[in-house]
Amino acid sequence: TLRTLIIEKTTGDPKDLSSIFHFSPSLEHLTLNYMYGFIDGDLSLQPLRSLTSLCLTFHGSIDALTYIFQYL
Repeated sequence: TLRTLIIEKTTGDPKDLSSIFHFSPSLEHLTLNYMYGFIDGDLSLQPLRSLTSLCLTFHGSIDALTYIFQYL
């Protein structure tokens, strides 16, 4: 089971982030430097209840960031 994940300087579709959340339900430590613009209505994130440590650098819209924080 993946417990620690570090992703540096990546760009991508928000659905990529959704896959990380879905396939890493025991993730405890996440370091993420992620860039994207907006969230469309089709994105659904699974809550990461196991997350205890987050280091986030985010380049995107405030609406997208707010949406992500709802699921952490």
